[in-house]
Amino acid sequence: RVEQKHLMALDFEPMEISLAVGVRWEKLSGEVAVTWNHWADFLDTHHQRAQETAVIDPATQGETLDEFAFSDTWSVTAGATYEYLDGFAARAGVGYRPTPIPPQVGRTNYVDEDLLLASLGHSFNFELFDLKWRAEVAFQFVKMMDATVYKDASLIRDEFSDEARTVIGSQPMPEAAGLQTNNPGFPGFEFGGWGLNGSATLSYLF
Repeated sequence: RVEQKHLMALDFEPMEISLAVGVRWEKLSGEVAVTWNHWADFLDTHHQRAQETAVIDPATQGETLDEFAFSDTWSVTAGATYEYLDGFAARAGVGYRPTPIPPQVGRTNYVDEDLLLASLGHSFNFELFDLKWRAEVAFQFVKMMDATVYKDASLIRDEFSDEARTVIGSQPMPEAAGLQTNNPGFPGFEFGGWGLNGSATLSYLF
């Protein structure tokens, strides 16, 4: 009978502290918010920090490679609303969220980059059956900046040691020469992209 205990961390979310200021002038209102995101305590699903996961030598378990640690970030968002006619309002917003991850040149392969966000929305109020309602539609565009990763072979685990020998006869194995790894990001990769989100909401006002 074998018993194993594994620590796990699911759906990590950083602590956030936000400071916002808003203004209103007649039918136009706006707001700007700056948010500090505490990514330095990030834990992966194996309950390890990135600087621990990046270590490639099992004999040095407990050591860290601090250059692979996540960093705290500052993100900013801004939005404006313009009310016109009677119960009609147009909204727009922009945002920027920098990535907390360092260059992925070693064992780890976190795929993340700076995000640019933009949104548009519209709402109008109306009455139906003597009840007050609000209908809203909104669209959000998200752009992840393009990035290219080049791996450093000295920071990748060699899964097949060059000194490996056959079980029978202890003969040299020429096929073991060089770096042979199961790392999915080696020798490098590219990523980036964009997303478009949409929503429609019907609210009862009371």
